[in-house]
Amino acid sequence: MSKSLSIAKEFLRRSYGLGKHNPMTSLQLQQFLYIAQGWSLILRERELFPEDLDMRPSGPAVGDVFRRSFGDKDIVPASAFDDAADALADESEFVKAVWEAYNDPSVVPAASPHQNGVSHSNSIAIEELEDFFDKLPVPEPLQSYRRMRLEREAKAAASLAARPPLDIDRLRAASKYPKTQTA
Repeated sequence: MSKSLSIAKEFLRRSYGLGKHNPMTSLQLQQFLYIAQGWSLILRERELFPEDLDMRPSGPAVGDVFRRSFGDKDIVPASAFDDAADALADESEFVKAVWEAYNDPSVVPAASPHQNGVSHSNSIAIEELEDFFDKLPVPEPLQSYRRMRLEREAKAAASLAARPPLDIDRLRAASKYPKTQTA
């Protein structure tokens, strides 16, 4: 699992790269992190990054990213997270799907109970986030990501099933360690 700074770096790569110069504000970056964390819980069945999403007056924010991205409305420089590690390959593919689903300004996610500082505590509980995103329709780019991921998992399972079962006696015979008694 990558850190939030790596995921933020990946969103900035998408924003500034790929032949477009589409800078984003800190607030937009925080929204992408919130959306990505929520969909990751649903589609990947795990968190995308380990850091908490905290409530701020402007909405959900990841503290480490918030401190390094210069406030709510300022444009985040393309180099803001250059020193962060790159996201893992699967996480990068997932960020790409989130970006494709939500990078159009006319696409606005459904109103969240976590917008404008409304929440039950200072941190957003993973269960609350998962419950909210579980009720939303899955955008097409994320459906494609899910299909691709399920296909990969099916191929991996088939590959494992095709392997012969583990032969403990043969393994022991090949081992340099003597056979031990089992109870």
